[in-house]
Amino acid sequence: MPGAADARGVGHSRRYDAGMIARHWRGVVRREQADEYVLHLRARTLPELERIPGFVDASIQRRAADGGVEFLVVTRWESRAAIERFAGADAEAAVVPDGVRRMLVEGDDRARHYEMLAADPEPSTRAYALRAHGAGDIGWVVQRHAELYEREYGWGPPFEALVAEIAARFLREFDPARERCWIAERDEPGAQREPADAQRDELGAARGRRRVGSVFL
Repeated sequence: MPGAADARGVGHSRRYDAGMIARHWRGVVRREQADEYVLHLRARTLPELERIPGFVDASIQRRAADGGVEFLVVTRWESRAAIERFAGADAEAAVVPDGVRRMLVEGDDRARHYEMLAADPEPSTRAYALRAHGAGDIGWVVQRHAELYEREYGWGPPFEALVAEIAARFLREFDPARERCWIAERDEPGAQREPADAQRDELGAARGRRRVGSVFL
């Protein structure tokens, strides 16, 4: 059975390349064994998948269902040949260990494979730029940290408060001779420009630009 790392819906993720294959498997686990199933995925399945050449990453989603908890497990692979190293010549056959099968109310006998397509067919043609932080940027950094770590790890307001405290101290005590914050931006055709972008652009060009990352030193 495909593995995953997180019952909140976000798993072990490394990269994305068009042409990969996403393998989907769905099963319903007895409600009282749902946490045990997640533990099995974390402790047994994912480490085993990591050793298979061509395995990329895995994620897991779950929801309450009649008779138990429904799981959708998605693994990504570089090629069909990589999947066959895991599932055998019949690549769509579900791989369900006996210990997991005993937890199931029901489960797919066959996995579903999807060819992955890039949402942006030419991401490499977009221009990136680094600039110093300006008004509103540090607030954006706090927001993005809070959203990301809530989504991936379930960390809530205490983590956001910690990041906000660090960011506030950075702004209050900022020493331009010793410290730097860089904001990475990417051109987004058709994107709405932020007011600060228009002020920074000497020519006032109409192209959109979106913040995509930050680095502090």
